[in-house]
Amino acid sequence: MDHAAADGLLFSRISLQGEQRGRRGLLNLIMDYYSHTEYQPSREQIEKDKFVFFGLIRCQPWMAIPAGILIQFCYGSVYAWSIFNGPINELVTGDPARGSAEITFYIALGVLGVTAAICGPWIETNHPRKSGIIGLVVFFSGHLTSALAVYVRMISMLYFGYGFVAGIGLGIGYVSTIDAVSKWWPRARGTAAGCAVMGFGGGSLAFSAINKWLIDSTNLPLTFLILGTLNFVVMLVSIQFISPPPPGHNPDGVVVLDPTERQQYVTGSQDPEKNAQNPRALAALAADQPTLQV
Repeated sequence: MDHAAADGLLFSRISLQGEQRGRRGLLNLIMDYYSHTEYQPSREQIEKDKFVFFGLIRCQPWMAIPAGILIQFCYGSVYAWSIFNGPINELVTGDPARGSAEITFYIALGVLGVTAAICGPWIETNHPRKSGIIGLVVFFSGHLTSALAVYVRMISMLYFGYGFVAGIGLGIGYVSTIDAVSKWWPRARGTAAGCAVMGFGGGSLAFSAINKWLIDSTNLPLTFLILGTLNFVVMLVSIQFISPPPPGHNPDGVVVLDPTERQQYVTGSQDPEKNAQNPRALAALAADQPTLQV
């Protein structure tokens, strides 16, 4: 009996230790994910980033501002959702004053925040055009799902389509654009980000009128299809002008991999000798890159 009790106690301790190790492992994994936020382009990628718009136009720092404004303008359409509440409630319930279409907006804004918090490090460590395209495709998918939802008059599908799916795309695309634009202007990050956010506010104002005109001119399903397609085209063209700044342009540091992808040059190192050497090494990789004095 004593042996059985001892074995049971030992098994309990082993199980507890295993659970603690598992918790520590998960915590370390989360901390590691949020601690590594450097974009690490290869030399080949650095060369490609010297040109934008499918490699046809040489990249210039100012291009990020209008491109970011246009992208944020499209994402700002979410704040014009109130125009849809009455028509959707009337379509589903027969009474524009009854229904719960406004919950869609609350879900979208909540999902936006959660997505931004979760995907922030991933966005930082990937090319802004990659995360930007993913964001706009998901946002467009949310519009397509919403069009189907109002066509079949299923409010739960609308919650999922515009609230959840479009909300995820909005979270990814919003953070990706602001991050990419601000990095081009290292000494005026707030101004650069503010210009992009200005597009977000302008979009909410403009789409209030656009949404109403489309609803009056067509119908709800077609309105979502037109809005989704319009936003998709504008953002897809604009994102082609979004590119990360060249190495050495960002004082916060951009990791650059050599051809063997083993040696890393990182600005802002704790080693004074490396601090003196790295800017030269990084500048050599982008000698003909556009630079901006601000």
